[in-house]
This record gives sequence, structure tokens and C-alpha cells, in this order.
Amino acid sequence: MTNPGGGGDSVSDYVDFDPWLPESVGVSETVSPTQAIQFVLFQNHPNPFAHVTSIQWLAAKSCHTTLKIYDVSGRLVTALVDEDQEPGNYTVRWDGRADDNQRVAAGVYFCHVAIRPIGEAYTPGSVHMDIGASTDLGTSAFTSTKKMILLR
Repeated sequence: MTNPGGGGDSVSDYVDFDPWLPESVGVSETVSPTQAIQFVLFQNHPNPFAHVTSIQWLAAKSCHTTLKIYDVSGRLVTALVDEDQEPGNYTVRWDGRADDNQRVAAGVYFCHVAIRPIGEAYTPGSVHMDIGASTDLGTSAFTSTKKMILLR
């Protein structure tokens, strides 16, 4: 992980992949090898979690990053990150609280990251809760969503 552009790395080094997950559940991961080295959202750890979980991502370019937590109905729970960032490996911790600092109920939540290189135009759209990663057509923007389970 310390050498995101170095030789010998493979897509599997940067992308969560579960070969035992049946395709019928609708989980998709659309990641090109070039994209995988540029931007990656890793699965939160621990998962499931009871108090605090860590969310980690990799950006190999200067970018604007937003990282938001949604509930199963698609409502925004909290926005943890909304800032320009230099290339690097980043980690943020979520303590299971909403923007109003109230503890949220136990259940399934989604961590959604949107990363776009600085200087590129961005047109916000609806958030799609496809679990996996994708690149917006015509840009090098990256989005990824991971499922998290909060226990109380």
C-alpha cells in the first residue's frame, strides 16, 4: 500500500473482492487496473462494529473527496469528509453518530465516497447505492460504496 504506482501490484491488492458472493445479489465492482491504482475505498474495519469503525481510502492524485454515511433508506446520516486532499492514504473514524451528534440505531449503513481530481468540473447527481466502485463516464471521478453493520 505504500507504493500505489509501483510495479508488481495487482488490482486484487487494492480492490475488495469476494469470489463466494453470488452474482444474483446485485453486487458489482467495475474497476479498471488504472483506476484501482488511482483511487480505492477499502472496507471499514471492524465490520460489524459496536462503537467506532475506521474507514480508509487511497488517492494517488490531488483530489476533492466527499465521504458520507447513508442509512438503508438512502437518507444522509452524516458527512465525514468534504475537502481537497493531496495524494495519500487517508483514514477517518465514525462513531455511529449522525450530524446532530445523536447515536444512530443499530443496523445497516452505507459509506459512500466520491473522489474527483482537482480542477475537473463536477455535477452532483443522485447517490446510487451500488456496492462496488465505478468511474463516471467522460471523467476520471471515482465513486465507491461499502456496506457497514452497526451493532449496539
